[in-house]
Amino acid sequence: MVWILLGLNLLWGAETDQYWGRWIELENAHQQINQEINFRIDWALSTFNPDEGDHKSLAHELAWALDGYIVYDRFFKWVEENPSVPKVETRGKGVWSTLSKWISVIQHAPHEASTVKMGGVRLGTDKFSHFFTHGYYCYLDYLQGGEEACVEYSHHTESIWYGRVTTGVFSNADMVANFEGHLFYRNLLKKVGTLEPLLQWTDNGVLRMREFDIRDHVNPFWDEALNTSQFRPSVGEHFLSAILDLCPEYERNPNLYEISEAEDQFLRQKYSHLELLSNKAYRMSQVCSNKSSLAKI
Repeated sequence: MVWILLGLNLLWGAETDQYWGRWIELENAHQQINQEINFRIDWALSTFNPDEGDHKSLAHELAWALDGYIVYDRFFKWVEENPSVPKVETRGKGVWSTLSKWISVIQHAPHEASTVKMGGVRLGTDKFSHFFTHGYYCYLDYLQGGEEACVEYSHHTESIWYGRVTTGVFSNADMVANFEGHLFYRNLLKKVGTLEPLLQWTDNGVLRMREFDIRDHVNPFWDEALNTSQFRPSVGEHFLSAILDLCPEYERNPNLYEISEAEDQFLRQKYSHLELLSNKAYRMSQVCSNKSSLAKI
């Protein structure tokens, strides 16, 4: 049943593009984002009845308040429609704009996720739905079968409903955002890693004990130009052709498209259990160093 309900949300699906527009100055948006998230958490707590709930029902209440339930993307839409949140809009300009509608459903989607920056990391606004909604479903699977079940959920969605079968894209960055989202729900009442519990169950209800900060979860592996995707062959061929056109921008300022080797290795180790698909071939450093041979494809 869950898969059917999730499938309905393809109507609201969106791909994102962190390749185009990296040269555009973009202010960090984490302050506005954090303020809205904490507001929604507090609103959910004000309506939650602790006498009739537990950790699982509390997580459900927060998922609904933050992003909606069944029909979701509330937070994504809030960011997209809020003029005070700095963003780079890529629809009609970026790498997906050249993709034929016959090759991928991406071009049939009603919107393309803009790029925002948080804590210095560029990421697509679609990642909020991955964090809050897919992270919630990952959390539910975690309760049944541990982290392995959460990872299996993400692989399934990226391979079918929201990935290679539909858009032709398996997003490693989506996998990371899903996993970090499930950690958020686990962290509501329990310490996770170095993060103290966000909330506390008291005689006066459930109280927020600290400010939520999205930067505790965001890292460069949320950036699809750094933690690049894998593609269905027909989509991958056209995608390579599109990003080849960005090589002059890369060559002017390669630092905009790069991650240090130390941080890359650290994050690959951190998320090794997610079984991210091999993806370095779509990094700009790799593409532009091989542009002569790739141009002949």
